[in-house]
Amino acid sequence: MIDKILSICVPTFEGADFLDDLLLSLCESMELCESEEFEIIVSNNNHDDDITRQTANIVSRYAASIPVKMIDNPHKSLRLDGNLYNLLNSATGKFVWFMCDDDAITKNALQKIVRVIKDIDDRCPLCFVNYFACDDKLNIIDDDDRSDITITGRVKNGNEFLKFTDLQFGLVSSIIVDRKEALKCNLNEYLGTDSLHIPLVLQLANQYGGYIERERLVLMRDNNARWGAGADQVIIISRLFGLFGIMHKLDYSIQTIKWVQNYFFNLDLQNYNSLPFAWYV
Repeated sequence: MIDKILSICVPTFEGADFLDDLLLSLCESMELCESEEFEIIVSNNNHDDDITRQTANIVSRYAASIPVKMIDNPHKSLRLDGNLYNLLNSATGKFVWFMCDDDAITKNALQKIVRVIKDIDDRCPLCFVNYFACDDKLNIIDDDDRSDITITGRVKNGNEFLKFTDLQFGLVSSIIVDRKEALKCNLNEYLGTDSLHIPLVLQLANQYGGYIERERLVLMRDNNARWGAGADQVIIISRLFGLFGIMHKLDYSIQTIKWVQNYFFNLDLQNYNSLPFAWYV
């Protein structure tokens, strides 16, 4: 029996309309790999019985082709946070790739990622995967104005990880973590912030650095633009009002904290002037 090297973990709430696209992309990408190395877990977080049945029906259509199952998230009041936490505890693979239910992956994504996580040593429990911005039909947007990721490879600490990813690790689907190391992180304190993956990344990057994959392997629907790119994401950051406090409690340099603060100051905050950005520095 082959041990699962990768658990693909999908938190879903009202994403049944898009979930089919994600599972189809996983099915196509898995054709290039040994499917025994994977498991796919869809964690349902919806109270609505009709949506739950719709989600279960989509999952069941793919169950004969790929190793996918649906579980229920007991932390429904915590929505995304509870879903991520439930998936992390339910997965059995060495690594966990979180995947938003309205995103998808490229044909060669799984083949590439398996090669990456087999090559990186055990002291690198965090990987960032670059992505394409897409429209609602998953067509790649040509005028994507994100800063380009310039490197592929290991970075030695959290300061470098934040800067070389240009804070784009805010996209859930770009994050792959070593499951056992992730479970050692302090996550309970941040349940309910709506962005549990951010303190998870900050803690792992602070301790180990990370690996950055420059090749764009994720297809992200642009309605959930990258962390910091729009006012909706600024609200998420304000919910994490301890953002700079997390960095302050860890070993992030004052220079990096100031760099992150300046990054957010440069956003258009005309409607969000009351947000508490002057934290800890």
